[in-house]
Amino acid sequence: MFKGNPRQPGHLSFENIQFMIDNDRIERLETASSASEVNIMDEWIITYLSSDQVTGLCHEIDMLESLGLIEIKPGGEIRLAPGWQKLCPHMILNEMRDSWGKDIHNLHCIHASIRSLSKYWECIEGEGWRSSSGGEDLAFEDDEYEMRRQIFSENFLNYVDETLGVGHFVARGLWRCSSRN
Repeated sequence: MFKGNPRQPGHLSFENIQFMIDNDRIERLETASSASEVNIMDEWIITYLSSDQVTGLCHEIDMLESLGLIEIKPGGEIRLAPGWQKLCPHMILNEMRDSWGKDIHNLHCIHASIRSLSKYWECIEGEGWRSSSGGEDLAFEDDEYEMRRQIFSENFLNYVDETLGVGHFVARGLWRCSSRN
């Protein structure tokens, strides 16, 4: 489940990718009228940086497309899909509520079209989310999400323990014991 994905919880693996690609390279990629005109090295660098081994960006794009949140145009342009607001999973809504939705100065640099998501959903504190377009039924329940998040976290920690070995397991166990006191 986690193998090959370099991302870690709490890390922003895409944050500095903009500094790895200079403006000349971007201009060459944007102005090329055919694949034969694009410098192979430019394409290779973009492919490498977006790979699962480096940032996992391609995986993220694949997942967003499979959820129906984005669409990829024939020329490669990525756009929000029509009706994407209604397809947002629980974790994105929670992220909006807990993090970037409270960011009045937009320090997270979230595009205005994504920030508009709050108009489509209503959070019922302690219960979950429902569509703001009507209906009393919850679309997402917090209890179910919390259970899934806990299972995911435990699976991830078990994967890390298996990957890093007993030393990490013992250190993590000692940390857990010391944090209880």
